[in-house]
Amino acid sequence: MGRRGAGRYGPALALRARIGRRADQTAPLPALRRVEVPVAGQAEPLVLLTSNLDWPAELTALIYKHRWQIELFFRWLKCMAHLEHFFSESPQGMTLQLYVTLIATLLIALETGARPGVYDFSLLSFALSGQASLEEVLAVAARRRAERERAARRRREKAAQKNQG
Repeated sequence: MGRRGAGRYGPALALRARIGRRADQTAPLPALRRVEVPVAGQAEPLVLLTSNLDWPAELTALIYKHRWQIELFFRWLKCMAHLEHFFSESPQGMTLQLYVTLIATLLIALETGARPGVYDFSLLSFALSGQASLEEVLAVAARRRAERERAARRRREKAAQKNQG
């Protein structure tokens, strides 16, 4: 393994980033290692760059996988719960906002028996702002769910008829 980080998963790369117009205005980047991770069902491997030269490639891939799941969770939270920005800049305030959003999501799921959608959060905001009572919001949500279930049933029946005829 001659160089630090060199081996089965590729050598450590020393890169420089150009930040100015002149050649003497470049900043050195940390040494990077290329990690190739085989992906089931794909011919091309997933290529990762890491500045941690000591971890095994398998650990780097596992950490990346878990980090990606966290990214997907926050994307879902932003899309479904309209969590577009934090109301507080303190860690305690951000934590509180995340807990409230997660609790609201779970309560909606428990009440509706289905995965909460954007419309459910909009209705919840009406109740929280005092523009509608909780009973009114739940009634509207139940009507909308029933309408969506009827529409889905009609689509399935229409597709089944199309496949038969």
